[in-house]
Amino acid sequence: MHSIQNNNDFSQQDLSCRDLSNQNFSHYLFIGTKLNGCNLSHCNLNGANLKDTQLCGANLTDASLCGAKLHNAKLNGANLFQANLAGANLTGSDLRCSILRKVKLSNTILSDVKVENAVFEGCDGLTEDMKYDLKNRGAILKNSASKAENIRWCVQYVAVPILVALIGAGIFLKPYNKTPLSPKATNQELYK
Repeated sequence: MHSIQNNNDFSQQDLSCRDLSNQNFSHYLFIGTKLNGCNLSHCNLNGANLKDTQLCGANLTDASLCGAKLHNAKLNGANLFQANLAGANLTGSDLRCSILRKVKLSNTILSDVKVENAVFEGCDGLTEDMKYDLKNRGAILKNSASKAENIRWCVQYVAVPILVALIGAGIFLKPYNKTPLSPKATNQELYK
């Protein structure tokens, strides 16, 4: 990763719609900067100060934002696929309509974050309480379990208990009557 210039202060600049991918912006200042629609995929933004930054529609795929300061940042519609936000502070930021799939959120501060229609799928570090809170604030939480995991869960927790209950009730222990029933079978014939 190479930085685009030696100066590490891009505060109050308009860098919208630029391809800034694969850059090292660790501990850089982007206070109040416009990065709308930027490609910041695979960037190192660890410890960067992005307070009041506009990142609407930005591509932050696989970006590392560990410990980044994102207070009041606008991330509406941003793509954060596989981003690392561990220890980041997003207090007061706007994540509405953003995509957070397989994002690392360990020790991430999500206080007062706007999350309506933000998709959280397969994120690490979300507690059950956090998931409940996000869902109540309008976030969309999806389970990213694979089909194989879902099938295994259904067999283990649905099919097997039902089968055990049926065997316990003796349903499968009654002899099978191979005698075909006539169309006018009586109740006695039906329950032999």
